[in-house]
Amino acid sequence: MSAHGVSGPLFSQASAIAVQTPAALREIARICCLCMVVLIEGVYRPAPNPGVTRANPKPGPFDYGDPACLAFLPDGSFLLADGYWNSRVVKYSAKGEYLMEWGSLGSGPGQFDLVHGVAIDRDRRVYVADRTNNRVQVFTENGTFIEQWPDITDPVGVYIDETNAVWVVSAALNRILKYNRDGVLQYYWGAYGGTQGGFAGGLSRPHQIDVDREGNVYIASWDGGWVTKYVPKAGADKSRLIGQPY
Repeated sequence: MSAHGVSGPLFSQASAIAVQTPAALREIARICCLCMVVLIEGVYRPAPNPGVTRANPKPGPFDYGDPACLAFLPDGSFLLADGYWNSRVVKYSAKGEYLMEWGSLGSGPGQFDLVHGVAIDRDRRVYVADRTNNRVQVFTENGTFIEQWPDITDPVGVYIDETNAVWVVSAALNRILKYNRDGVLQYYWGAYGGTQGGFAGGLSRPHQIDVDREGNVYIASWDGGWVTKYVPKAGADKSRLIGQPY
């Protein structure tokens, strides 16, 4: 791991934590998907192929189409973003028992085209990154549609911090976008760093984000095959910093 100083109002340094190759990062992501499926049912049953899966409007509760991520409710129940081929959010109990699901392939309210991210705020509102439709949709925890936030380019992840700010990861723009709960864009940061040699702090199709107890931010770049660590500057404007999970 190497660290280099970067200029800017928020972070004092950025570190690139390298995975050997982009393929290795993809393999880690694949293994994580396999693990979460095994935790739910004890066996992995892949869908036959994307075309067949997408043509099936009613997949079984454990027939997955390349699921993308999980989000947990306070009682231990959880939501599965499923995903690349299926177009649904599935809810399971804390024991992995199927409870319900919502969504279908399309662009209308409550429909999805590549469910890639899901997050839950302290009021148990569910935010879904509807990637190919370029929007975030908001639901109750049981799938009742509340609203949609359109014109968000390539949203792949959603992170909600302790202030209830909604941070959306835009892979194509290489940006981290801050929204309030009303879906109004407040701020964004990030820049492409996948050129030859790159630069410290640059992103290359970011996909996931997390924050540790010290307020350091970690962002995984899918194309780059690295995780970048950002350290907040002393005295930085807190309204522009990504907070810890609520």
